[in-house]
Amino acid sequence: MIGRLLDSLRVLLGRRRFEREMDAELAAHLEFQTEELIRRGVPEPEARRRARAAFGAVEGVKEAARAARGVRWADELRGDLRYAVRTLRKSPGYAAVAVLTLALGLGANTAIFSVVDGVLLKPLPFPGSDRLVRVNFGYPVGVLWTYRSATTSYTGVAAYAYGGEVNLFDRGSAERLKGRPVSAEFFSVLGAGALLGRTFRAGEDAPGATPVAVISEGLWRRRFGADSGIVGRAILIDGSPREVVGVVPRSFAFPTAGTDVWIPLQLDPKLVASVWGADGGTFIGRLKPGVTLARADAEHRALIPRIRDAFPYKMPDNYGQNPRNHVRMLDEAIGGPVRGRLSLLLAAVALVLLVACVNVANLNLTRLAAREREIAVRQALGGSRLRVARQLVVEQLVVAAIGGLLGVALAGIATPALVRSLPPDTPRLDQVAIDTRVLLFSGLGIGIAALLASLGPLVRLPRTGAAESLVAGVRGSSAGPRRARLTALLVATEVALSVMLAIGALILVRSLGRLLAVDPGVTVERLVTARVTPNPIWCKDQAGPCTCPPDGGRCLGFFPALEERLAALPGVSRVGLSTSVPLDGGSFSFPMDIEDHPVPKGQPAHMLVTHTVSPGYFTAMGIPLLAGRSFT
Repeated sequence: MIGRLLDSLRVLLGRRRFEREMDAELAAHLEFQTEELIRRGVPEPEARRRARAAFGAVEGVKEAARAARGVRWADELRGDLRYAVRTLRKSPGYAAVAVLTLALGLGANTAIFSVVDGVLLKPLPFPGSDRLVRVNFGYPVGVLWTYRSATTSYTGVAAYAYGGEVNLFDRGSAERLKGRPVSAEFFSVLGAGALLGRTFRAGEDAPGATPVAVISEGLWRRRFGADSGIVGRAILIDGSPREVVGVVPRSFAFPTAGTDVWIPLQLDPKLVASVWGADGGTFIGRLKPGVTLARADAEHRALIPRIRDAFPYKMPDNYGQNPRNHVRMLDEAIGGPVRGRLSLLLAAVALVLLVACVNVANLNLTRLAAREREIAVRQALGGSRLRVARQLVVEQLVVAAIGGLLGVALAGIATPALVRSLPPDTPRLDQVAIDTRVLLFSGLGIGIAALLASLGPLVRLPRTGAAESLVAGVRGSSAGPRRARLTALLVATEVALSVMLAIGALILVRSLGRLLAVDPGVTVERLVTARVTPNPIWCKDQAGPCTCPPDGGRCLGFFPALEERLAALPGVSRVGLSTSVPLDGGSFSFPMDIEDHPVPKGQPAHMLVTHTVSPGYFTAMGIPLLAGRSFT
């Protein structure tokens, strides 16, 4: 069967050649028979007449040949399409309503699916991304030493620190950029290469290594004018000169979009504060061939006691006892937090499309009453019920195709706005695009919409014979009650789906209202925030090395002076400093033991969430004191 379909497809694509060859072959047969009769003594005009009579109807032979070669269906489809276009031209009002209704539903589904596809479904843009995993636990980067030497499940393990920003100073101007400290194996584990130069080499995160950096293509083009001589050039990052060793392509947007600078982690055992007590980081690994995710997770759990003992200070005995999987596939770890909300959004727009299809099906059912005579005549002329049904489906396919094209155009306009409206922490938004995958999904939606919109007329097609159909078409159909019941069923379905959507929307609006009514504990009116991070080099003491977080005397004096200068500005009533803004998820947490409150065996340790603030913080944020006093 497949071979026959392929043969039919080849014939269809070369239809003109097939017709020429068939005409030539038929002419050759007629000429051969004519010559044979002439050799028998028949005069030429009579010989040609007899040859044509013996051969039969040429068009009938052609039709039989087309059917034998499997292209008759293409001719019928072409005729159905022409007839569908003519029918829609005669009913411009119906066509406009049906097309616009389906366009809205298909456009909404296309736009939402483009987001779902970019965020959740597309493979990560790394070779062998199905072998990449993430350790779902925020360890200090010092654990990387133990992890590298103890694990056997990976071909490589790397780490990257939590999100941060760096100051770039070049050619007399400064700029605040997203920067990521990463281990030297970061790019090699991901399998990412450089557009120019190279990525980090092994050992470039070791003590005493030459300070280097990798920058993004966007920064290279925007700030350095796509200068091909950028590789090997020194730039100032946080006050320290670093050699640019490579430029990664724009498609590399990991771990977050908008990252412009990657620098090696400072894995120096002497820097206890920065290696063990700073923000921490995330580990990624590439599984060895044949190693399963379950095995890697089991190995990680077995390593927890060894990881706990690697800390330079005492950790609780049940540190790391988390019931969830510690090791997850990287794509699942990235998209997991938003999977629920995007799936809910996709289900909602799918209901919208279903309502649109039911609406058009109801319109078609009403329109069928006006086409009974036409359908009866077609059946009387020999058209089977299946043939008429195919014509109706083709008509809806034309309507859905036009609506789908219009919907894709609407989605192309709406998708950028939709991406901008999503929360900024939504991952992989740079992968959202109206591409081939989205167009294939839209094509599938067009086919489903055409079929659903045809259900009403297909169910109510006359089942009588040709003559009886013609009589029913002339005198008026007797299927009124049945059609009325089907119409009522479609209307009830449409109302039910609309009520479901309305209830869902009301629940979401009510939930949003409740969230907005929650007292955040701070006074947000007329509250302005700004990030200020002095360069570590500027902060360091003359007599000692630079540490991170900075503890040099200049930084200790910088922040109180900054607070005083801000408080003196006109229009500023109160000023406070804090390591993080409330509700932004930037808190620091540490495991701890609480006296007289032991943790049950196997349960996670108590976590201490801390914020470092200035004495004026509580007043500036409008946080009331229930007892005691604030800092002095």
